Amino acid sequence: MLSVLTSAAFVCVSPLSHGAVPDDGKGDEVALQRTIAAAVAQRAAVCLPAGVFELGRTAGLASLVIDRGPVTLRGAGQTTILRMTGDGRRGDWRGLELRAGAHDVVLEDLTIDSLGTFNTEEQTHLVQVSPGARKITFRRLQLGPMRRADQAVGHGSGGDCLRLLGEAAQPVEDVVIAGSSFVDCDRSGVSLQRGLRRITISRCRFRGTGDSPVDFEPTAPGPIEDVSLVELDIVRPAKAQGAWAVTIGGHGDDVATRITMTGCTLRGGGVGMLNVGEVSIEGNDIEHGEGAAPTISVRRRAGRVRLIGNVITRPASAPAGALIEAQHNNGQAPTALVIAKNELRQGTSAAVISTISLAELEVSDNRIEYTGADARQFVIDTHAVLADAGKIRVVDNTIRGVAAAVLRRTPERPAPVKELPFEGGVADFARLELRVLGFGRLGSARAKVEQAALARLARSVPDPGTRAALTPDYALGCKRVLLSDDYWPTFALPHVELVTNGIQTVTPTGIRTADGTDHDLDALVLATGFDLKGSYDRMVITGQDGQTLSEAWSAQRSTNLGISVAGFPELYLLLGPN
Repeated sequence: MLSVLTSAAFVCVSPLSHGAVPDDGKGDEVALQRTIAAAVAQRAAVCLPAGVFELGRTAGLASLVIDRGPVTLRGAGQTTILRMTGDGRRGDWRGLELRAGAHDVVLEDLTIDSLGTFNTEEQTHLVQVSPGARKITFRRLQLGPMRRADQAVGHGSGGDCLRLLGEAAQPVEDVVIAGSSFVDCDRSGVSLQRGLRRITISRCRFRGTGDSPVDFEPTAPGPIEDVSLVELDIVRPAKAQGAWAVTIGGHGDDVATRITMTGCTLRGGGVGMLNVGEVSIEGNDIEHGEGAAPTISVRRRAGRVRLIGNVITRPASAPAGALIEAQHNNGQAPTALVIAKNELRQGTSAAVISTISLAELEVSDNRIEYTGADARQFVIDTHAVLADAGKIRVVDNTIRGVAAAVLRRTPERPAPVKELPFEGGVADFARLELRVLGFGRLGSARAKVEQAALARLARSVPDPGTRAALTPDYALGCKRVLLSDDYWPTFALPHVELVTNGIQTVTPTGIRTADGTDHDLDALVLATGFDLKGSYDRMVITGQDGQTLSEAWSAQRSTNLGISVAGFPELYLLLGPN
């Protein structure tokens, strides 16, 4: 049945004429799929009346699929509901998936939720835009809820409300998400995975997400480029996972680039950036929530990040932590950060701006308020570990509060560990194998390496007490040798303390050491060592004489070249008995 609505100048295809019946509690996915196919063939719109249409699990991953275009799915408002319903079978499931070939697709004026599902897992998403889809518009939608009232934050059907997933060779392009609400999404409201170009998210509202409401989470190569976040209204619940309301990031060399965030209001979390380039965060109102993470964080490979004209607040009720922090991570360091014309409010006892290994910093024309209880803090605290703090410009700021100084600067990094001047597969193998000689017959070589290491320790850790605690009391090679440019310098940072007293007990807020001192902790990492033999005790491996491997190794573990074991002809080891 076709009907022409001349006032709106479009042709409607009704799902009712293809067998869909709203509000009857039965699956409508087959009828809706037929309706979509008819609408694509006639270049028409699927016009959905008010009511609940049930989307059951199909043989594929998605209840509904769009892989052609153009087509529009139009509802009668939020009372038109596409509801994922039934057994998720503990597998991947999407309510609606837009696949390669989908183009010029519009979804508007309807709700998609998953309140009818059970037995689902984290890859259950309401909508997924998959590699190769382009020119997609979502407007005036409500996506969610993904959990019922009796389910805790993050414990509903499992996944994202809207997931954008492209690939380097098949990007998702030209997506507009406008005027929509994201309600109780179990993980992210909008997840930007990888391989994305020209994405705009504007005038959207986020409430009750179980993780970051807007979350760049690239799990594989594929650049994310030209993303605009405009006038978003985000309230992140205290029990949500993660640390930030918005995360912006790329994957390795594929940095997220040309990202803008303007006119947004963030409550309950700030912004985390990792592997980014050309990011502009301008004219936003950002307030920290739970957790000790920085309110604004810039890490690893990051260049040309600009914070302009924002109000950024870390209230006194939040855990102590930097308001803005830029630092290295995993051997990579951010290069340039501009902080200008902002209102910066630090209510906790930590630096307003903290940088480690940041090469260029400009702090200009800001109004800075420090009301933390610790007057020994520095407003701007910069340190060099992987990169020299060479270019720091602090001008025309208005600063209120009592602190030790406006700026503390540690400009030069420690000398790096020097390696032999050759690279490549065979050379690397030879270089590593030659180190073994120092642990055997060439004791003099080991002594020289020990002297070089202790000299580096002395340069990196000026405090004699801390340096003595870090000095090994055994010869090089008696324990596993680790190489690092930033391990020892970490102990010279002002916010790092080395405590070597034994732990007496775990308290409700942290630990109490043997000297009776209580230490408040956010996280306690248990480095309890490992049992080399224990892993084999838990596996019953029987040899040709009926003896188990655990019995054979009860007195001494022995192998032939670390690969084979006498009496176990079909057992081969990759890493020896360790």
